[in-house]
Amino acid sequence: MSQKIISRIFINTQKPSQLIGAIIGCFLGFFLIFIAAQLFADFKTMVNSQEQSIGSQFLVVNKQVSVLNSLKLGKSTFSKNEVDQLKSLPSIKRISEFTANQFEAVASMSLPNSSAQFRTELFMESVGDDFLDVKPDDWNWQEGNEMIPMILPTDFINLYNFNFAPGRGLPQLSKATIQLAIFDIDIRGVKGTAHFTGKIVGFSNRISSVLVPKSFMNYANSHYGNNQQATESYRIIVEAKQQELPKIQQYFEDEGYETNEELLKNGKFGSLLQAILGILAVLGMIVMLVSVSSFVLYVQLAISRSKYEIETLLRQGYPHKKIVHWYSKQLALIFSIIAIVNLTLVFGVKSITNSYLENFGFEAPAQLNVFVIVGGFLLIAILWIVQTLNVRSQIYSLALPSSIG
Repeated sequence: MSQKIISRIFINTQKPSQLIGAIIGCFLGFFLIFIAAQLFADFKTMVNSQEQSIGSQFLVVNKQVSVLNSLKLGKSTFSKNEVDQLKSLPSIKRISEFTANQFEAVASMSLPNSSAQFRTELFMESVGDDFLDVKPDDWNWQEGNEMIPMILPTDFINLYNFNFAPGRGLPQLSKATIQLAIFDIDIRGVKGTAHFTGKIVGFSNRISSVLVPKSFMNYANSHYGNNQQATESYRIIVEAKQQELPKIQQYFEDEGYETNEELLKNGKFGSLLQAILGILAVLGMIVMLVSVSSFVLYVQLAISRSKYEIETLLRQGYPHKKIVHWYSKQLALIFSIIAIVNLTLVFGVKSITNSYLENFGFEAPAQLNVFVIVGGFLLIAILWIVQTLNVRSQIYSLALPSSIG
């Protein structure tokens, strides 16, 4: 019966608009914190993902080609000292040199449903497996194998399908179709000739070159090519720290190195996104603190408006604990609703964000981060405890200590 009386007193002495305003303010503050924390957690997950490598930036680097190179009076290879210098930079995580074929290689195949034959000279390269963005299961080769696994750049397929094939009446080929085809590969070098077959086992968006396993390249250069220049490379690939990209760009400019400027821009965008999420979290914290302060003031004002009625109940023998318990239960209900609705909305926003990221080839976790859920409820619990203690202090101050029970 006392609970109904307290409810009636609270309803009759309060202004619903003020309560709704306080709840909306609290809701918005917590929503900004929850969404910023969730997006930041997703970003960190993708950053730490070896497959997506957002936290690192892979840059293929070469030297600028000048008139001296055209006249064969200059070299555009990287010396051992230059490679060691790059390795020593704090902004570079690791580095790998490209090994190019030092022999002629010609690939040929008959196109399906056509009498035409595809024939081209290949420029092949190999690089450390850790720097590949695709790692097929059959990416291996050992001496004695006739089949050479190969990785093609995705741009190569796009050029064929949308530029070369339409102009010559040739069929367009899907990636799946190309991976079914077997190439004939004829090798001719200063040390002899050889015949192999090749199979496309993957497509790379990171490296614009026909890639073969390092084991094959070392074997073929040794047995058929001229490996006098094997100690120097024309191109290298570096894994750089994303936050250090401006320093790396300046270093490349000073040394006369070239890389894909668009990749540098994408890496800087990742750093900018991380900073924006941090700002959003700080903004959410500020809004939450302001809204919580307003909520505390509202509760104090609500009790003050009901002071006469509450004192009357206390004088009639109602225990302080029951009144505090009623207020505490209402606060728990309000905060629980705020937490549940917030997390539901955050999950909805996350689902939309995940679909957007998939369009750009990124993959974020499907579920809410457990630390965001636990942290959210913990934050709500702390707020509830603070508010309950505030209510208890006010209620217990409305009567003489002798009446407290």
